Amino acid sequence: LKFKKNLKFKALLYLKLFKKYFKKITASLIMLFLLLTIFYIIFCEIVLGFSIDNKAIRQAAKYLFVPALISNSGSVDFYSYKDRLADELNIRGKNVDVRAITKNELLKQIVYKKLAKEYGLVVDSSNLMTDLEKRIVIDKEKNQISLARIAKINDLIKQGKTFEEVKKYSDEFESGVYMENDLAQEKFGRLINYLSEGKTSDILVGDNGYYLIKKNNQNNSLINISYIFIKAITLDDYVNNKLSNLNVLSLVD
Repeated sequence: LKFKKNLKFKALLYLKLFKKYFKKITASLIMLFLLLTIFYIIFCEIVLGFSIDNKAIRQAAKYLFVPALISNSGSVDFYSYKDRLADELNIRGKNVDVRAITKNELLKQIVYKKLAKEYGLVVDSSNLMTDLEKRIVIDKEKNQISLARIAKINDLIKQGKTFEEVKKYSDEFESGVYMENDLAQEKFGRLINYLSEGKTSDILVGDNGYYLIKKNNQNNSLINISYIFIKAITLDDYVNNKLSNLNVLSLVD
């Protein structure tokens, strides 16, 4: 019984000590956090306000992010903005709104990087733009309307409608076009070689949209086709749409 009382007393004592020091430690951590936050804000205000640019501050900014542009898709640091502004000024001169151009180009980079991550592409690749342009054409989610349109036209053709009858639903229509075989393969893919004369292809994916192709005839070097084309969303379309919906706070105006 005495042992239990002693154990209970010690437990209560330890609990009081824990509460006492826990409050002190918590208060100290909160104070430290507030001080660091104030220091960070002052640091950013000084860098942005005086546009400080030297080796030491640039090195510090690698660890203390100094925002120039803040958006709901990402942020741009001050020195990336400053360097890009200088580049644009050298290229375009002072007769245009270089600041607006710089902001727009840097915000585009945010959209490109986010899209690259979505597609699992290497952000720093020299072929990034080409890869993005190819991937966005085959992105079913982003091309739901275009794919629905070409699918509807395909259904009508399978029901017996002619190209002439359904061309009004297309973005582009060509009838009886002669093309070199190599050029046709490059534009529409090798499957066009296996399409029988007088037959219509399934939906084919091109560089910038979707095709339905009817092979009229073919010889050794030339192929005669008719085609219906539906435009896919382009990378520029996608990026411009994203930019129009961005909420941007600029700290460099």
